[in-house]
Amino acid sequence: MEIRGLLFLLLSGCVSLCHLQTEGITRRFHVVNQNMTWLNAQSYCRGTFSDLATIQDRASNAAAQQVAGNGDFWIGLYNISWRWSEGNEDIPTYNGFTNWAPSEPRPGSCVVISELGIWSVKNCGSRYSFVCYNAAAKSHILVNWMVMTWTDAQTFCRSKYSDLSTIKTKEDNVKVSGLLQSDPGPTVAGATTEGQNTSTYPTEGAPAPVAWIGLFRNVWGWSDRSSTTYWQWVKDVPGGNCNCVIMRSSPLSGDWFQKPCDEKHSFLCYTAVTSSVRTSVKVRFSVGSADMKDLALQDSILRQLNLKLQDGDIREEVKLRWVNQPNGKVFHTDEEERGTPHQCDPI
Repeated sequence: MEIRGLLFLLLSGCVSLCHLQTEGITRRFHVVNQNMTWLNAQSYCRGTFSDLATIQDRASNAAAQQVAGNGDFWIGLYNISWRWSEGNEDIPTYNGFTNWAPSEPRPGSCVVISELGIWSVKNCGSRYSFVCYNAAAKSHILVNWMVMTWTDAQTFCRSKYSDLSTIKTKEDNVKVSGLLQSDPGPTVAGATTEGQNTSTYPTEGAPAPVAWIGLFRNVWGWSDRSSTTYWQWVKDVPGGNCNCVIMRSSPLSGDWFQKPCDEKHSFLCYTAVTSSVRTSVKVRFSVGSADMKDLALQDSILRQLNLKLQDGDIREEVKLRWVNQPNGKVFHTDEEERGTPHQCDPI
């Protein structure tokens, strides 16, 4: 009856915890001295560890540098795959439909389609006609009465229709390029850049019409999709057409450089390591004559405390246990405590 009364007290009151442990994740780096392309290095890290190295801050960059030693090492940062504005979906690395012109994709981050269905990379700040997609009507709409930057065209399409057009099949490509083939204007190339004038009608020798579609590439990201935004570029702003990143490690430096993804380098992986935060809290019970030395009773109390955590919507992984004091006891009477103060010390 005494134990039952104690458990009722726990369930109906606000109970503190004696020992709380919450789990967190840190990254431990591993160097692999095998020369691989970035993509093969990524596959190796994912199969053997967790992923290619993600660098969270200056301290983790220094830790990775120390593990690496001297040399060039792939890390997990890359210029994220070409994506479609609609749904923000990646083009699959090998089996996604593309129709690049020769020597494309070149430097730049946004894409136009020609009347022949050929894709080219352009500066996103250039102004072109554009093709929107209307999901309700399942149709593509050529907006040729105005020219806009890629971002402005995206905003326009999202406000008036669904989004800039996505092209995932040869059939889609034919439909969209067909709109340009029947386009009477209004510009020589359906495009202009800042400071250029537009002609009303095509002239002899004018380039074929082109228009923005929803394909873009303008974000650097990590292989494990983490949201870390720390950079250690050798220069302030990355540029060029190299879409993968190495750390050039030495005792004096751990700067990052862009490299073509098909180059072969050693690389850094990481494993996710569980770390814990421990907190000790003192609890007080009024239990009458219950024997608090009883191990079964102590276990029963811990079970009730865990239930209280669940009822309180505690999401973290939590482990509880009692902490023995220097005299070997877990619980003390008020009389003992007044004589000898104790603390519930963390271990």
